[in-house]
Amino acid sequence: MAKAKTEWIAAIRKGINPRDMVNAAQAYAREVSGKDPQYTSYPANWLANERYHDEYPEPDMRPALRAVPAAAPNQASARRNASRNVLDRLTDELRAAAGGDQ
Repeated sequence: MAKAKTEWIAAIRKGINPRDMVNAAQAYAREVSGKDPQYTSYPANWLANERYHDEYPEPDMRPALRAVPAAAPNQASARRNASRNVLDRLTDELRAAAGGDQ
């Protein structure tokens, strides 16, 4: 880590904004995440090679979507649905009776 600290200080002395280096390091970490670690640059080498100037893709800020299973109906909603079914049948019967009288 001493070499990385030395490279960090050298970059700041060159006029590189520390916030820019941190942002670039975070972008690099996102880019190599999940890839074979043997191809990931060591911090000291990343700084020495001025990789903070590299272009990294913008992070995808869209949330990951997933299917959510429907909640099991509780007793109150089951009673409401049963009441609606009864009312619908009654309405249908009344309409049929009214139509038959005409």
